[in-house]
Amino acid sequence: MTQNHLKKIVLALLLIVGAQGFAEVWGKIDFAPAYVHIDVLNDNQIVKKMDMLALKGDATIIVKDGFCLKPTVMYAANQGDLFTAGLSLGHCFPIADKWIITPTVGYSYTYIRTTFELKDVLTTHHFKERFRSFATNVGMEIYYQMTSCLRFCGQMQYAWSKTQTRIKHLVHTNGNARGPLFAAMMEYDFNDKVSANLGAAYNLSMSREKHGIRGYGAKAGLAYWF
Repeated sequence: MTQNHLKKIVLALLLIVGAQGFAEVWGKIDFAPAYVHIDVLNDNQIVKKMDMLALKGDATIIVKDGFCLKPTVMYAANQGDLFTAGLSLGHCFPIADKWIITPTVGYSYTYIRTTFELKDVLTTHHFKERFRSFATNVGMEIYYQMTSCLRFCGQMQYAWSKTQTRIKHLVHTNGNARGPLFAAMMEYDFNDKVSANLGAAYNLSMSREKHGIRGYGAKAGLAYWF
């Protein structure tokens, strides 16, 4: 399945859900401080490591008959800048009393700005790099209700992206990359409206030429249910 096909599926499903109306909207909003580590890869070699502090926001909005919208946004800074935003559409399938499985399809944008240096025999060269990614993804989320107030969530996702890499005075390329994302989260309910959660994630996106981004991180957040 190509990226264009997946993009068309996202648009078509959003139109279907929008046509059904939003009379039954409910869900949750999650805000969290986070730690993010990024490895910038050229020829499968790490040319820059970035340890960043971030703010992350997520939401799950149930719109009708189990269909849900899942927007996400994150900004991180230190040794560079990272911005990501995305929107996925999924459908929740309850299984027995404790499991919910949600397949998703979505689209995301990633922007990274940083600097790095390369050394030769005579001197050290400093370069400014800007990386952009426009990605279509498919995924699966699995929720397991462990107790009345404690649940586990696991997420698996695979993305196909169009990338733009700009290294001043060195590289100016457009390309394609792909790779997986894995995430896990534990969530505890204080009451019907407020929950706390701890989560971690790993992401890899590489081109055929072995250029790309590898990242992992963790968050501690609060969620509000509406």
